[in-house]
Amino acid sequence: MNYIRITKTFLIKGDVSLCLNNKTLTLDHCFYVQNGGSLTICDCGGNGKINDVYDETSSLTPCIQLYGDSDMTVYGGTINGVSYDAIYCNTTGDLRIFGGKITGRVDGINIRNLNDLVVTSGAITGTSGDGIICENSGTFRNITISGGNIEGKTCGV
Repeated sequence: MNYIRITKTFLIKGDVSLCLNNKTLTLDHCFYVQNGGSLTICDCGGNGKINDVYDETSSLTPCIQLYGDSDMTVYGGTINGVSYDAIYCNTTGDLRIFGGKITGRVDGINIRNLNDLVVTSGAITGTSGDGIICENSGTFRNITISGGNIEGKTCGV
């Protein structure tokens, strides 16, 4: 089976490692990482994807959402925020991007609150907005970008 569909919001409260292994994972809603949860994504197969589903009758939600004290690390694979942003952060945790491709219909990564953002490799794209946007009312500790390609229609960062 190369295609898996999750029809409900996928709530992550513990440590979850997901190797896409060249498979496509489609989300009708989102991955919701909260309260100390941690999500690590890699792709051993080289062409794995996570896509959310765009439905004009539903609310626009990011593909992956981080809340509370949650963390996320991406080593590879593709994350497509088809309906809105690819990743939304409102967390006191960290987001680390060491590879992969992250594309949002609006923003690639939307940061409201975040402890540390580290980007060393990969591609981050905001199709109609920004590659990475840091909301001006948010709080941030450190942002380190030492590699990768970040672009958006409005601006990269």
